[in-house]
Amino acid sequence: MLLSRPLMFSLMHVTLVTSSVMRSTLYQRRRAMRLPSAQSYLPCQDGHCPGGRSSCVVACTSDPSCSSVNIRVLDGQCECSAASFFQFGAHVQTDGDWENYSPLDTDVTDGDWILVFRAQSDANIDNTQEDNMMAAWNTSVNSNDHLEDVPLDCFYSNKGNCQSFYRTSWLDTWPSSIIDQVRLSLYTNGAEVVKLVFNGTGSTRDNWFDRSRLLSSPWADLTSTSSAVFSLRGSNFSTFDIGTFSPNTCSYPGWLMVLSKASNWCPFASQETLGETVAYDPLYKTPQFLYAAQTQIDFNQEPYKKAEVLAIFIKLL
Repeated sequence: MLLSRPLMFSLMHVTLVTSSVMRSTLYQRRRAMRLPSAQSYLPCQDGHCPGGRSSCVVACTSDPSCSSVNIRVLDGQCECSAASFFQFGAHVQTDGDWENYSPLDTDVTDGDWILVFRAQSDANIDNTQEDNMMAAWNTSVNSNDHLEDVPLDCFYSNKGNCQSFYRTSWLDTWPSSIIDQVRLSLYTNGAEVVKLVFNGTGSTRDNWFDRSRLLSSPWADLTSTSSAVFSLRGSNFSTFDIGTFSPNTCSYPGWLMVLSKASNWCPFASQETLGETVAYDPLYKTPQFLYAAQTQIDFNQEPYKKAEVLAIFIKLL
């Protein structure tokens, strides 16, 4: 049953009583947007619920398989969807004929994983800083804990028009006693291309990224290379490094590197090498997510892959 509908209908408060158990959910309305899924279905006869939007949302609330509802503006057709705005892999359709109601959540999730940090390539965020990505990682004032205020492009697996980092206060509290695993993933065109999983039990925000905690990686030769160094803080111009790097040189044998600082002197990080058509410019767009396709490579001499999105997740016990 619908208890209230605030002005502008941007939020809908639904309280459902089932088997003497009361569940209260706040739904957020997003106009001209639709979230279809393979499991979408019409909950009412011919898709038209007798109570309009209210009945449609209540129908979703009562079904565990329904994560959000799409409502066609013209005739009120109701469509239950397994997708939600706050699912990391959601694919939002811009469609003026529809509007979507999704539960207002406190976290962006990918299954059992909670997104705690996200960055995308070429954002060029405040290039005057030495390392704007690490500044965002370290600074609690940058936390995005009110999802209704965060641009959608800033917390999805697809690269979008996002000009900031997504960061949550999980990085500040970091409840290591209940963190089971930590995951670093890279994405291109919304698809996961690199997945590293670490043991998060007893970890801190900065020491989980360590060889001794690694549970799985896409590189078979990584575990057999005893000299491999894991460094979240990185080198002179990079972070989240995995490799056998030589200090203060451009020799960078490794598997993973995030170019997060505004400039450096190594030619592999020039705009020309990074696929741009312009000549070398030390102020290349940051950040850049570089990785080895199969086995260890020298980033200064061999072809490497570039990803569009970096995401850090935690899984709780």
